[in-house]
Amino acid sequence: MQFSSRLTIATHILLCIEIFKDDYKVTSNFLAGSINVNPVIVRNILGLLSSAGIVEIKAGIGGASLAKSPDEITMLDVFKAVEKEEALFHFHENPNSNCPVGRNVHRVLDSKLDNIQTAMENELAKITLSQLIKETKEKINSYVNSFDVDKRKKIRDFINIIIKEMINDLEDKSRFHYFATLLDKENSKNKDINTISNKLFNIPVLGKIAAGQPILAEEYLEDYLPVDPNIYGMTTPDDYFYLKVSGESMNLKVHNGDYALIHKQDYADDGDIIVAIVNGDDEATLKKYKHINESTIALEPMSTFPMEPIYINLKDTNFKIIGKAIGKFGKF
Repeated sequence: MQFSSRLTIATHILLCIEIFKDDYKVTSNFLAGSINVNPVIVRNILGLLSSAGIVEIKAGIGGASLAKSPDEITMLDVFKAVEKEEALFHFHENPNSNCPVGRNVHRVLDSKLDNIQTAMENELAKITLSQLIKETKEKINSYVNSFDVDKRKKIRDFINIIIKEMINDLEDKSRFHYFATLLDKENSKNKDINTISNKLFNIPVLGKIAAGQPILAEEYLEDYLPVDPNIYGMTTPDDYFYLKVSGESMNLKVHNGDYALIHKQDYADDGDIIVAIVNGDDEATLKKYKHINESTIALEPMSTFPMEPIYINLKDTNFKIIGKAIGKFGKF
């Protein structure tokens, strides 16, 4: 499928803007807490919605609001505002015209795929934001009203506490990046601004890498962390990312919850710690690379726990190196 999660994230944003407008300042941090994504993703989608005339964004921390009535906004409007690829299906580009099937496959499928696309858009056009708001409020009230009358106020107060804690947590993270930016600016004041050693690079943090997705798929972008490029001889941040480590298979090098700094590359030398996808697994793995012979390699754990290496026959296994670990950002 072509579509990302932008449509659902954008709809979530619009629901929060309308439902919380009287009680909270609906900022990108607030929205990120509800959606459980990085505020960077929220700001990107808010920008798309603003360009389409669906939301208005106030400067600073003024928050976001709807630019038109919810009755005037359909899910089709939202879909067209945020999806880069509006086509539901992507036809393979070069069917072999010398093959009788390849020569006719477009004629057979094009009209049918167009009908499916039209049907989807017609369904999206029937759904207004006001309908979604009404249904969401009904679900919330149904949950609260399931409690005794004397408990309902406590439930609403508890929900408010959760929301405030969610906002505070995100603001704490934002302060970290704010101070990192101040440090970067101070360096720029005191030294030649064109000297690369005076700048911090903000490197994207990925919660995971999924097979079949771009490395920096926005669904898995969790945050950004600063790094001094001089330490690693970096010339551009574009060649690097942090990967959040999950599990203890590499705990002699990086612990569960640490962030491994990865240089994007599709090759490895014996002994390198690499990120790779094996045989179509859903997620990438971080392991030590060992060359055994021309057709076999091993991915070795480096752990205090007993774990077996993964042996890979390159002739019959789909194996792809994504990058090499060159450092880490540990937990405090």
